[in-house]
Amino acid sequence: MVYYLLVKGIIVSKEHVEEIIFNSRYPIDEKKEKMSLDVVGAVSKAGEDFGFEVYKNKVESLIKALKLLQDEEEEKILNFDVILQVKGNYNIRSAFTIETGQGAIAGKFYIFHQTLMSKLLYKIAQELVEEKAVKLFPGCDQEYLYEVLFSSIEDNLYESIKKTGKDIPFYLVKFKDDGNFKVVEMGSV
Repeated sequence: MVYYLLVKGIIVSKEHVEEIIFNSRYPIDEKKEKMSLDVVGAVSKAGEDFGFEVYKNKVESLIKALKLLQDEEEEKILNFDVILQVKGNYNIRSAFTIETGQGAIAGKFYIFHQTLMSKLLYKIAQELVEEKAVKLFPGCDQEYLYEVLFSSIEDNLYESIKKTGKDIPFYLVKFKDDGNFKVVEMGSV
């Protein structure tokens, strides 16, 4: 099945999405990359769902000290034109323009960077355990916390996508180490 991105009345194909990605991709610099996430909320929810204790004040202080997250409030998925789930060591600029016969049209990707998220959450889980900001069950460690956090954040993303009520195209983008990539149509949510 072929899905199209509709940006301000203009139909954009998978090939257009590939061209936009090709022109806006860049290698990740982990020291500079930040993500917009509600980690404190995710840790609290994971604690509730999986029954471990969370010391919210400690979690908040630690997350601020790590400086891994953007200060700005996370934008709602409803404000985006297409969702990209990205894997690999390249990222994509979220804002884009498409040249049409009627002029340039601006659009915006919602990017869930799975590789970057994984690395970020691993660091956060390690710090939360070391600083005793959570009290896990005996025998559970940072690996457990990492898995729980990643699962909770991923579930929250998919729930948020479904709640929009919009028909938003969803693509998986897999980058190779050399910057080449493959785009897989995941459907529409």
